[in-house]
Amino acid sequence: QSTPSEPPTHPSSEPPLSRATTATAAASDVAGPNDAATKLAEAIDDFLGDLEKKFKGISDEILTKRELTSEPRDLLVDLRAESFS
Repeated sequence: QSTPSEPPTHPSSEPPLSRATTATAAASDVAGPNDAATKLAEAIDDFLGDLEKKFKGISDEILTKRELTSEPRDLLVDLRAESFS
């Protein structure tokens, strides 16, 4: 005859379902910071990309204006040099 065995005992006082829920919550906590870090990195990349575009636009505008203002100056220098020749 077999004797009925006692139900398995758990080392902690929490039932197994609670421990599983706690483990799942801990896993989502671990995924959360990684997801947040990824979103932050993407936001920073977007910000730096926008900043780079604006800088390039301003830089191009400055160079264009510099070229436009240097042409009359160069013309004046040439005219002045010719008048002293």
